[in-house]
Amino acid sequence: QWIEEEKKKEIEAKLAALPKPVKVRVIPGAIFRSSKPAIFGVDVLEGTLKPGIALKREGKVIGTVKEIQSEGRTIPQAIKGERVAISIEDAVVGKNVFENDVLVSDLSREDIEKLKEVFEYLRDDEKKLLTEITSSFSY
Repeated sequence: QWIEEEKKKEIEAKLAALPKPVKVRVIPGAIFRSSKPAIFGVDVLEGTLKPGIALKREGKVIGTVKEIQSEGRTIPQAIKGERVAISIEDAVVGKNVFENDVLVSDLSREDIEKLKEVFEYLRDDEKKLLTEITSSFSY
């Protein structure tokens, strides 16, 4: 039992350190600041949104999520079904991000390989999205 507990802790630590697959949609009319940083509302469509994850639009990285807020409070993450505000330093609304855009996490091959190692511990929506993202990679 001790071994199982330790293994579970190890997997949880691994999961916490990994960038997660995420897909969000920019909410129309929820643009709070257009740049430096851009702050806008998103619906989390799939996966887990965490600060530090780079988001891309149509294959191009628009920037890295700096902070996530819900009802005026900073939160550590947002999951599928949540509606939150995010700040992204390098994004410019109207230039590289627009209302209704669907943004996806930019995962490296290394990130994907590490996520595959803990695949069985991901939520179903994360598994689905990881499979989608992986199929767009040409190995």
